[in-house]
Amino acid sequence: TKGKVDDDLRMVLVDVYMETNQFDKAAEELRVLISVNRDKDVMIKYARVLFELGKSNDALSLVQEVKSKDPENLEALMMIGKIRTGQKKYDDAIETYKEILYIDQNYAPALCERANIYLIQGKYQWAQTFYDRALKADPKNAMVHLGLARLSKKQKDYAGYSEHLEKARKLDPQNREIQEEIRSVKR
Repeated sequence: TKGKVDDDLRMVLVDVYMETNQFDKAAEELRVLISVNRDKDVMIKYARVLFELGKSNDALSLVQEVKSKDPENLEALMMIGKIRTGQKKYDDAIETYKEILYIDQNYAPALCERANIYLIQGKYQWAQTFYDRALKADPKNAMVHLGLARLSKKQKDYAGYSEHLEKARKLDPQNREIQEEIRSVKR
């Protein structure tokens, strides 16, 4: 190809780098793609990589650019919420998840993330409410079961903890967060 790499091939390479936690290499490939085409999907993926590299402000400016062009882009809004949570700006993150839920009141990932924030804040009743709503919207969402497991653990309901953790594992056995939680039990 004389040094020219097809954009689709480059995106496959980015996905492989992201799956193998080689975020520096993924960022390099995405930087090249963005310089040629400021496609919103590429920008969101680049923001996700930048966030993983600890460059929250750069990631935030990218997804806010996507949001300014497409205010109802759920992926961009979810990324904004995730960045705000990572920055410990929990109230801002909750407002972002509320914005998503105005667009789609049954969007399970936003319901789950909002519940996760309430769990972090120690607002267990609110966390339970939003996990229940997320579970109703998507009963096969492993992250909701992981959240419910963590909530059960905080409330010293170890039977509930085991039950939800096992459901999460069965639904998404390759998920890093679920595997880490299972490992923490074995210690």
